[in-house]
Amino acid sequence: MYTLTDKLLVVSISILFILIVILCVFSANLAAAWLTNKREERKRIKTEYMERIQKRADSDRETWSGWLDEKDKKIEEKDEEYNRLKVEYDELNRKYGRLMETFEASERVRLKLMKGE
Repeated sequence: MYTLTDKLLVVSISILFILIVILCVFSANLAAAWLTNKREERKRIKTEYMERIQKRADSDRETWSGWLDEKDKKIEEKDEEYNRLKVEYDELNRKYGRLMETFEASERVRLKLMKGE
């Protein structure tokens, strides 16, 4: 039969084995929790990075949009000025044409009068 010392040795080895199993399970759970936290932290960092990139892109887009709006306004102003100047130019040409017709008519009348004298 087993002596008391042998029985105590078997019990202590069994307890030690159970403690090692519990320690291994605890370590495995701890490692899994640590890996999960690391994964979530990497995901959070990536999300924050993507948000910063998106904010910067939005800011750049708004800046460019503002510049384009400003350029469009300037183009519209120049287009309006061009159309106004074109109307003035056409009117001046029309007046010049009338003036030349009047001048030519007056020259004809003057030549007639000079010949008739």
